[in-house]
Amino acid sequence: MAEVKSDYGFPLFSKGKRPVYFNNNKILTADIWAFWDYAIKAKSKTNERKMILSSLLEQSKMFYKAAEDSELRSKPLLYYYSFLNFAKLVIEMSGKEITKTQRFDHGIEVEDASQTHFYNAKVNIKKFNSGDATPKKRSVCYEFMEIVEPTIHHSFPPPLELNIKEMLKQNVGVHRIFSNIYGGEEHFFKLKNPKLRKNGKDLIFESEVDIDKKKMPSLQAIYGSSITTEKKKATIDGVEKEIDAFIYRQLITMPNYSVTRSQYLLLSQKIREAGIWYFLSKDGYTIYLSARADYRYSPEFIIYTIMFFLGSITRYHPYLFDDILDKDDQWIVSEFLGTQPKQFLYLTTSKVFGLELREPYAKF
Repeated sequence: MAEVKSDYGFPLFSKGKRPVYFNNNKILTADIWAFWDYAIKAKSKTNERKMILSSLLEQSKMFYKAAEDSELRSKPLLYYYSFLNFAKLVIEMSGKEITKTQRFDHGIEVEDASQTHFYNAKVNIKKFNSGDATPKKRSVCYEFMEIVEPTIHHSFPPPLELNIKEMLKQNVGVHRIFSNIYGGEEHFFKLKNPKLRKNGKDLIFESEVDIDKKKMPSLQAIYGSSITTEKKKATIDGVEKEIDAFIYRQLITMPNYSVTRSQYLLLSQKIREAGIWYFLSKDGYTIYLSARADYRYSPEFIIYTIMFFLGSITRYHPYLFDDILDKDDQWIVSEFLGTQPKQFLYLTTSKVFGLELREPYAKF
């Protein structure tokens, strides 16, 4: 069995066709706004398109920078406005251009904040479809979801109702803090040393799951036969012993022996459809499996919806911030606001362009 180089954004970001060509599949950039400016200039065939895309980028950047320098209660709304313009940019860059007779709507709404609390707060994702070939109103949130969730089966037709605290619980970037604050066992398990191998016509992704044996049944209930138990040698207290190792595998059978871009994409889609989570640190991408059966949405979409809810509170009911969020809630919200906005930018951009985008020696 031969090891194969991971390429074309595999396994997290593979896509059929990139909107902009890049020589490399892993790109380091300390300035994501400059990266997008380059991509816009490379993508735009007319000055009008360049002006539209550049305007969205400028708005997103302006709100993002303002959020970074603001107090805690002001951050969510500014970050959401940044995300909203960024999502519009993503939609336009992905080929779903809005016409002059159309307008974008948020496509997401929150229940009356004065009647809710953080534990029961919900948002609804809406899709506008009048049956016309070119509907006059389009949902930013729904169309953004279509881009970052292309292989996940949704509970649609809309509206899709989502509990914000449950979404936060499924946010891999703050999951460990969530478990410490609110109790409950962690349900994300790290994949160690993932490899891509080829055995004849079989293209195989495999990795050891970092999990305690007692917790395996909950994970196997989700991933089934994709996880197997094998023996491996390990040195414990200076003595070499044989212990159990839990191996996660996904494979496809290729039509021939050559590993092409389409084969990377097919295996990537299979992995993502089964469910895989990730975040970016200075060491690169860390990936996980989740033992949770519901709320299996991508990190990008989870961050977007949570930020919308928090932004709605600070926009319409800023005086209710302390009533809706108790001291424990405010701690995790502060952690979320301090770590997840940059994750959103880098993960979403990687998914749009089908490559691994990283910040050199980044602190996330």
